[in-house]
Amino acid sequence: MLRRLREAQQAALAEPAGSGAGLLLEGVVLRLQADLRWLDACERAWSKVDDEVEGG
Repeated sequence: MLRRLREAQQAALAEPAGSGAGLLLEGVVLRLQADLRWLDACERAWSKVDDEVEGG
């Protein structure tokens, strides 16, 4: 996923300012960033549950 994010960011930067393709690529970048934040939140939540189960 990080590779896809990097590729999308590079492609977005290669587009001229205000282009339709650049706007679509910006949407792809934002979605990938959101997915990474969500996965990070899931990992934190699951780690907390695991810690509680092991300690409980």
